[in-house]
Amino acid sequence: MAHVLFPQGSPIGHHFGMSDPKNANDFEVIGIVKDMKSRSLLQPDHDVLDYLPVRQRDGYMNDFEVRYTGDFGAIAATVQRTLGPTFHRATVETKIIVYDHNCDRPDYPLTILSDPDARQYVTGSAFHLYGGQITALSKVHDGYPNKNVYFT
Repeated sequence: MAHVLFPQGSPIGHHFGMSDPKNANDFEVIGIVKDMKSRSLLQPDHDVLDYLPVRQRDGYMNDFEVRYTGDFGAIAATVQRTLGPTFHRATVETKIIVYDHNCDRPDYPLTILSDPDARQYVTGSAFHLYGGQITALSKVHDGYPNKNVYFT
């Protein structure tokens, strides 16, 4: 996608905005992701215009998303050893939500929340209802009642 939008060279350092022309320079391109997956790790890549891993301006998309396949424990280790401590040291206010997908995989957030060293940095988990049962939210809440459960 970068080569289509920036055929003259690197997009790094270019600015863009969303919707209103007064916001034309709100965001700066600081990196390129080779194979971003936004719908599912199992679906093929598709063209996307933006991927905003950290907040660059107050009031806009202040989330950080990591998508992963494989051992859920590896995500717990990443939160525990890297992401959580880094956010804490830098006083990053962004909340770490360990899951934001369908209700058919409550084992994903439950595995990560079962690690007390990772759990200390996690705000909670979020679910859609395009698959699975709504009772998955209760299962996660009952296991970790002091963690937020969001229905997105």
